[in-house]
Amino acid sequence: MDKKTHILSAEELLEDLGFENFSLSEESCEFSDDNIEDIYELKEKIEVLSKASNMINDLEYFQADKAFAKVEKRISDDNRKKFFTKAMFSIAAILTIPLLIGGFLLLNFNKSGNDTTVVMQRVSSVKGTITSFILPDSSQVWLNSESTISFPSSFDENERIVNLDGEAYFKVKADNNHPFKVVTPKNNIVTALGTEFNVCAYSDDSEEEAFLVKGNINYLLNNKSFNVQPGDKYHFDSSTNLVSKETIALNDAASWKQGKLIFKNTPLDKVVKKLSRHYSVDISIKDEKLKNYKYTATFSNENLIQIFQMLQISTPDLSWSRTEISKNEDGTYSTETYVLMLK
Repeated sequence: MDKKTHILSAEELLEDLGFENFSLSEESCEFSDDNIEDIYELKEKIEVLSKASNMINDLEYFQADKAFAKVEKRISDDNRKKFFTKAMFSIAAILTIPLLIGGFLLLNFNKSGNDTTVVMQRVSSVKGTITSFILPDSSQVWLNSESTISFPSSFDENERIVNLDGEAYFKVKADNNHPFKVVTPKNNIVTALGTEFNVCAYSDDSEEEAFLVKGNINYLLNNKSFNVQPGDKYHFDSSTNLVSKETIALNDAASWKQGKLIFKNTPLDKVVKKLSRHYSVDISIKDEKLKNYKYTATFSNENLIQIFQMLQISTPDLSWSRTEISKNEDGTYSTETYVLMLK
């Protein structure tokens, strides 16, 4: 369950034999002589943009030419196009967010010159991914799946404000003269000076919460102010305007950063939301009765089917169906879909 995970750089990924076998498998995406040129153009863009994205603390410089040269020696001409097509699309999916951040910053810096106009920037973490980056004040942020955060290219002289739609873990650089504020979609505000905390506030969800790991934060919820202490988790439901508080283990605060999903007496409809975001799939519940079934479990290395099988142990009448990924008329692919139901 607690198996350590090594995050491969793009260069390591290209040279990994397991990734090579995956790229040469029959599941590889289709290609043509036309789009193979786009793949090599993409390779060049990755190399250029990665140089500009030094604000991303965990992105290593991608030595594209070196990695490609090593791989080309191992792969036959017949398989080379297949490998590079799928490899580059896979690497692009991994690097798109941090590279776009770097490219975006570089473009705005060049355009603004000496202009004092503040440029707003936005970082998004697509479904099934986690993005880590550094804010202009050197505060660190981890952005969970399907989350977006916006912030100015430089904070003003009074305070540091970011807008969050989704879930993020913040490690705020201490600055007593410049409060750090996280504004949620429902205009609730988490204020900190220098601390570590997690905020979960998706615009399509009536519930939001904040959990403090270290330091002190103030949570302005529905115009009521709450002083949050380490270990405190405040929960707000906008559909009922109710605020609740619980104390949980500090290690559970942002288990998603380590790829863990922790559920404690959690209704199935909430379990499904997290599973959908984490595994980049669509999951729906057919029978209303199932939505209120509650589960306590911790998942880390399991695949989705294994998780369903574990849920089935406590709910023997649980079953599911799966819709395979298919190619749409416009050339895109459908999302893998699961439906949970009672037998």
